[in-house]
Amino acid sequence: MSPYASPEWESFLAAIAAAIDDDLPRLVAADWLEESGDAERAEFIRLQCELARPMASDRAEVLRFRERELLNSPTAAWLWAVEACPHIVSTSFDAMASPLRSFSIHNANRVQFRRGFPASVSCTAREWLEHGSGVVPRQPVISLVLTRCEELSIENWWPMLSTLRRMRSIFLDCRWARLPKWLGERLPQVDITPKR
Repeated sequence: MSPYASPEWESFLAAIAAAIDDDLPRLVAADWLEESGDAERAEFIRLQCELARPMASDRAEVLRFRERELLNSPTAAWLWAVEACPHIVSTSFDAMASPLRSFSIHNANRVQFRRGFPASVSCTAREWLEHGSGVVPRQPVISLVLTRCEELSIENWWPMLSTLRRMRSIFLDCRWARLPKWLGERLPQVDITPKR
């Protein structure tokens, strides 16, 4: 059984999301993942936590190289993005394709990892409306880039406020000039930046 299907994993995620700035729950989760057979993800969490702290530049260079190796591994980081942000990052299976091409992951680049877990997500406003509650509060996402915002009416933004409230920054790719002000009035603790 995958460690990600375990109720213990959900407990770790809840602890991490509740203490976003604390590395201890992340490192405890890394130890548990290693014991559960996912040494690569455990290494990735520890490595990114270490990179977040000040260190000698030569040590950082070695760690950044290993980080790139892990992030570019389709069997690792892409699957972590699917687990973290289901439906925003998705998979498909084509039974007619060759075995090497039958399984595909779509939009994994929408998730940016910091300290081993998703910190930033980019998607359309409609996707966040439909799937954001599956990401928050189970992931420590603090930054959100929302595109095609004008496709939603103002009534659709009300139910999203509970997930948007958890963010530290929201970038809106939007032609609707009123939206940043409207959100800013309802989310005063969040840095809202329109991208035009």
